[in-house]
Amino acid sequence: MKYTKITKEQEIKFREKMNMAEPSVGHMPNMAKIKNLSKKDPSIFARWYLGIEPFVYQDVVLNDDTTRIIVCSSRQIGKTYVTAIKALHFAMFNPDSSILVFSRNNNQSKRFIREMKKIMQEGMDNLERLTTNKWDWGEDAPWIFPEDIDKKKPNNTEEFSLTNGSIIRSLPATDSSRGYTADLVIVDEAAFVSDDIFEMVIEPTVRFTGGTIILLSTPNGQKGFFYHLFDPLDKQIGREYKRYWWQWEICPNDHIKEMTEKKRKQLDAMVFAQEYEAQFTVDSDSFFQSRKVREATIKEMTMKYADLEHEYVCGIDYGVTHSKTVVSLSYLDKPNNVVYLAYQKSFPGGYDNAQIVKFVNELETKFNIVHYVVDDCPQGESPTQALEREGKKVRRMYFGKEKVGMYFRFKEALNIRDDDGGFGRRVRYPKIRELIDEMLALQMRDSKRGTTFLIEKPQGGSDDRIDSFVLSTVLFLEEEKKEFRSRLI
Repeated sequence: MKYTKITKEQEIKFREKMNMAEPSVGHMPNMAKIKNLSKKDPSIFARWYLGIEPFVYQDVVLNDDTTRIIVCSSRQIGKTYVTAIKALHFAMFNPDSSILVFSRNNNQSKRFIREMKKIMQEGMDNLERLTTNKWDWGEDAPWIFPEDIDKKKPNNTEEFSLTNGSIIRSLPATDSSRGYTADLVIVDEAAFVSDDIFEMVIEPTVRFTGGTIILLSTPNGQKGFFYHLFDPLDKQIGREYKRYWWQWEICPNDHIKEMTEKKRKQLDAMVFAQEYEAQFTVDSDSFFQSRKVREATIKEMTMKYADLEHEYVCGIDYGVTHSKTVVSLSYLDKPNNVVYLAYQKSFPGGYDNAQIVKFVNELETKFNIVHYVVDDCPQGESPTQALEREGKKVRRMYFGKEKVGMYFRFKEALNIRDDDGGFGRRVRYPKIRELIDEMLALQMRDSKRGTTFLIEKPQGGSDDRIDSFVLSTVLFLEEEKKEFRSRLI
């Protein structure tokens, strides 16, 4: 996906639309016309009732009536501000509607409510200025909002109601916010909200209303529902959300541009790319460096579907209901001291692992598989025993104790550059998008006791392909360590 561009045609249409409501020189505005246009167009409502003229890129979102919208944006270019206007317009012209604003914590969601109230107050000040000028407004006096805050109902930092019965609530994105229904849902800084909360708390709010969900955020690494719904790599075929991708340069405000240029000089390049260019760079707790992942990818390499020349190790990561079973085949190119991933097959969640034995026996007719390295887990016990009964060489790896060691050896081999003079065994692989996504999203953190590391997928993510790949390299990388130690003796 590319950044959202504003075309010359969009600029012309925007200006023509805004000028329709403008008065001729020396003539007062046609408030009847403005009121009628404002009901349908939030930009005209903003211009005349609120005294705020949006930018063209903001107008596009204000007038998008899609029920699923996702905005990935730079900081400080008005994504939250313009969405507050959109929510206010929706509440005023849709009686008895319910608007919910979620954010990753209560303070941020309250800030959205404060922003809406501030916009309303600025609008009232704007209308008051209109009424005190030289024109005789008569019955078309503009000093009244379509709706006002209902003083008889709760009016605080977490919610307020309008006189038409619409209610706006701020909620933290936590399990405590279950049970609400809404006609419009806004999730601010959505990339920082957990997958479970989005799926179990936020999405159900519009299940029976058919309401609208708007997701706003700067990126937060290559993980989570926001990343996958936004889909910057265009992996999805049937896409549910209308996407907008705004980097800082789309904003024409000179002050904002000047401030952002200063930030460019102050911030680390990766941080600036994520915060202001809206790029999905890798988190600080990511296990693999994105640059190393890219360098180890061989774009011109394609998967093999038959090869009896090399000796292969088959890595099997067994899945269960929600995780996938994956089979990977790797071989060692001895002259170049490189371990290559040559083949990978992923089976859907809930796959009958008993069928794996039949599948790998068919693979053996196409590949020279000399060893199996499998995830020693309950769901794989039956097929692993069947492989052993058939006399195949099987190495069981218990991820609970052995995963960290395996992954660090793998990472070391991944990081060795091709121009290092052949020192150290390298790992390389073809461009398999799902595998690379998993590698970039994989996280490392301290255990609860703080005595060791944990390497794991993010919430809602997958690690089946990378686990299988790592298993298929174990014997080759262990072999190199043994050879190195023998040379030291």
